[in-house]
Amino acid sequence: MPSKKQSRRKLDLTHLGSLNTNVTPEPVNVESEKVVESEKVVKPEKVVEPEKVVEEQPTHQATVETPVAPQAETAPVAPEEAPTEGRQFDKKPQRHEVKPLKTLASSMNSAGESFQPGDKIQLTAPWGKKAIAEITQIYQDESANAWVHYLPVEEIPPNWSWLGGCSRAERIVLAS
Repeated sequence: MPSKKQSRRKLDLTHLGSLNTNVTPEPVNVESEKVVESEKVVKPEKVVEPEKVVEEQPTHQATVETPVAPQAETAPVAPEEAPTEGRQFDKKPQRHEVKPLKTLASSMNSAGESFQPGDKIQLTAPWGKKAIAEITQIYQDESANAWVHYLPVEEIPPNWSWLGGCSRAERIVLAS
């Protein structure tokens, strides 16, 4: 059995370019429609041999360009006058204005304990054990929630990195 590549043949489609024939509809005669089909004579169509198309090689001759008539030239369109059919939006999207965070001097947790920057807090470290950290900043977001930013105080175990973190002030537990 031959391989697929051997059995494939290229199709010669060069003759399709010569098949552009203009067909004009014949006038319909009402009497001819009444003729029985068995009486109709079918004439074989003339078989058209495909012509070979020979592409001409480009020649390196200088061509003289004819000037375009002044009526055919179009005036350049200024960018502000260009049509905007392809544009989806008329305006650019506006960025939401970010308000600066409000820094607080102190805050309270859910147990009612008050704390301020510099106080020590106890929390769960990324490695899963309890750790001590120091509050560096207390701030309030747009929704009036108090947040605490802290940095670790204790030594970090090997193969771990911990640069600090933040938490909601109501979840903070002061270290004893």
